[in-house]
Amino acid sequence: MKRRNDLFLVLVGPDDGHMKECKDLVNNLGINNQVLFTGFLGGEHKNSALVDAEIVVQLSRFEQGAWAPLEGVLCKTPIIVTADTGTGEDVKRLNAGYLVDFDNNEMLAQTIIDILNDYEDAKKLTLTARDFIIENLNPTIYTKSTFTVYNRWGVIVYISADYGLNQEWWNGKTTHYCTTGCRSNIAITIDLATTWEVV
Repeated sequence: MKRRNDLFLVLVGPDDGHMKECKDLVNNLGINNQVLFTGFLGGEHKNSALVDAEIVVQLSRFEQGAWAPLEGVLCKTPIIVTADTGTGEDVKRLNAGYLVDFDNNEMLAQTIIDILNDYEDAKKLTLTARDFIIENLNPTIYTKSTFTVYNRWGVIVYISADYGLNQEWWNGKTTHYCTTGCRSNIAITIDLATTWEVV
């Protein structure tokens, strides 16, 4: 806010033990009229915040997945996330936003300024990622996911038409009964680390 006095910061989320410190910092910097603490937002309130924002920023030391930032992308809002987290990995893999190092305030400030100075390019990046997510990462795609394992003779030893939907994942070493294209229900033990054996 030192570089641009036309910015307004909205901090969304419950107090995880840093609220007083954040509010004290805002008071000490004299930027109370440029900062809003909303607390937890859910449902339509959260979606409205994501749509109305110019940039969605999620900085964290640890994060398993990019839920909130990718919701921002789906709301057509550019995102900034911490690089060395699960969120950062997801965003990088999808080329869905901008990465900054944790606790690097200068890098964060510069990235915000860069996005705002070239907002059209940031929007293009966001919309490209949004289109990819909608077309390729929706539940209807997973209902078409088929996982098939063949033994060395080309016989199907494991098949799942809706692989992953029931949260059961093939562990690479499981005994299954082959009923399609094989000799009378032969049980097959599959081990990727060694060789397949007929038992």
